[in-house]
Amino acid sequence: MRMKGMLDEVLSQHGIVTIQFGMLSLLHRTGPLSQIEIGGQMNIDKASVVKFIDGLEKRDLVKRVGNKKDRRVKSIVITHKGVLLFKKGVILRNKAEKVFLKPLTKHEQKIIMAALPKVLK
Repeated sequence: MRMKGMLDEVLSQHGIVTIQFGMLSLLHRTGPLSQIEIGGQMNIDKASVVKFIDGLEKRDLVKRVGNKKDRRVKSIVITHKGVLLFKKGVILRNKAEKVFLKPLTKHEQKIIMAALPKVLK
């Protein structure tokens, strides 16, 4: 099974998809962001960002809160439940990476892991 497929399977059990996991990761790393900032950093159009955030909000993984600087803007904040799911997802992703990389030597694994961020940009 492919690595992404393994993560997708686990995330689907929680009613979310990989992009939503990416949003949780971004919010966990940066703190609250507006929908526009999330879309810009993840290269996702406005309508899709709203749809994905709505799904996360329905599952109580994020919440929209008023922005103190601009009342017209809502900041997206990861909830405690969202943090727990994100951390669980990281553990599962790490396990999936180990399974995926197992056929390679340690040296080959290091090379791939060093090159992967460059390829994904």
